[in-house]
Amino acid sequence: MQNQSYARKVKISNLQQMADTLIYIQDHGYDTREDLRKQETDIRLKIEEAQEHLCFLQALFGEK
Repeated sequence: MQNQSYARKVKISNLQQMADTLIYIQDHGYDTREDLRKQETDIRLKIEEAQEHLCFLQALFGEK
C-alpha cells in the first residue's frame, strides 16, 4: 500500500512540475519550439558578447 501511495504522490508532483513549466512557457510567449530556439540563440549571443567584453576589460586593466 505504501508503494501505491508513494507512486501517486510522485505522479502528482511530476504533473505539477509539468503544469508549472507550461505556465512559464505560456507566460513568456514561447508558443513554438522556434520561439524557444530564438530565445536560446539570443541569450547565447549576449553571453558571448559579455565574455568578450570581460576579456577586453581584463586585458585593459592587466588582470588575468
